[in-house]
Amino acid sequence: MEWADRCDDVLRWASEPIYIEYRNPLANKKYCDENHLDWRNPIYWKLQKYHVDFWIELRGKNGQGVRKIFIEVKPYNQSVPPKMPAPNAKASEFRSYNHLAEQFLVNNQKWQAAKKFCEERGTEFIVVTEVTLKKLGILH
Repeated sequence: MEWADRCDDVLRWASEPIYIEYRNPLANKKYCDENHLDWRNPIYWKLQKYHVDFWIELRGKNGQGVRKIFIEVKPYNQSVPPKMPAPNAKASEFRSYNHLAEQFLVNNQKWQAAKKFCEERGTEFIVVTEVTLKKLGILH
């Protein structure tokens, strides 16, 4: 946010400016199980709201045009599929793996919905992690 305020190429920005509807596979499976419904049938799935972290409008290169970008900020380990622990790993490693796998599954559904939303509107969607911020010199 500080970077956006200081950067001359940022024309305007906002935090959590909109929500995008998506289908959360974990919440919908739980809902279907609790109500004795077939979770494989999307007719029973409910929509949930995904609040995108940031909206930013950037001046294009050489002052040409404007880039409109929705940005999600996530820890790197939630933006990639987790690695399966070794078969002889501790139970805590399997719990951690399961937690990260669930997060990645839900995030992936959110990001697919966001990409579709942005494509339909001629905007961009990107996921930024601490790795990205370090490469850009924004995070040290």
